[in-house]
Amino acid sequence: MAPIYIGPRAPTCGAQPLYEVYDASNALLAGPDPCGSSCQSWLAGEPSGGCTAICLPSEVTQLAAGERIAIPWSGSYRSDVQLPSACNGSQQVGDGPVDCSMEKRVEPGAYEFYAEAGSSYECNDDSNGCGECVPGATGGCVLRNAMVTGAESSAQSLVQLDAGYGISGSAGSANMSGKPLPIELVFRRPL
Repeated sequence: MAPIYIGPRAPTCGAQPLYEVYDASNALLAGPDPCGSSCQSWLAGEPSGGCTAICLPSEVTQLAAGERIAIPWSGSYRSDVQLPSACNGSQQVGDGPVDCSMEKRVEPGAYEFYAEAGSSYECNDDSNGCGECVPGATGGCVLRNAMVTGAESSAQSLVQLDAGYGISGSAGSANMSGKPLPIELVFRRPL
């Protein structure tokens, strides 16, 4: 009957994912790295990536009792690899290998979606506060410069992803006859 708060429990720089995805071996699938460099850009001879020294405030999403939020998932994950120096089209790092990341599509199989929420929040900076809770683009509202506190609750869902979700094996493409099915995480226990 009270709101819940989803986000980091410690100060972070910028928005963090509100849920995690694990494969059948219980390995966390890495999300995009906003500061990383893609292998495609190194192969093309135009490396990109890196972050500025500016740390944007962390964000917490507030959901009222019974409220829903829709968060799209690309069905892909990040794989960090090393390219041999011969593949470095830019030749910017000399003779050594290049650390970069590749985006990969998930294969059909079982995946667990997991999220945590808290019963309250606090502002990281007492002098400026968190400001007004601004309506989020996909539901809920967002508090900037905040972190989650209070009693913890979790939600999880084990889902068999297949062509019905738009996921196909590496040998072919999925036949998506309509919109992919939603994956729901429901916080049921009272906080």
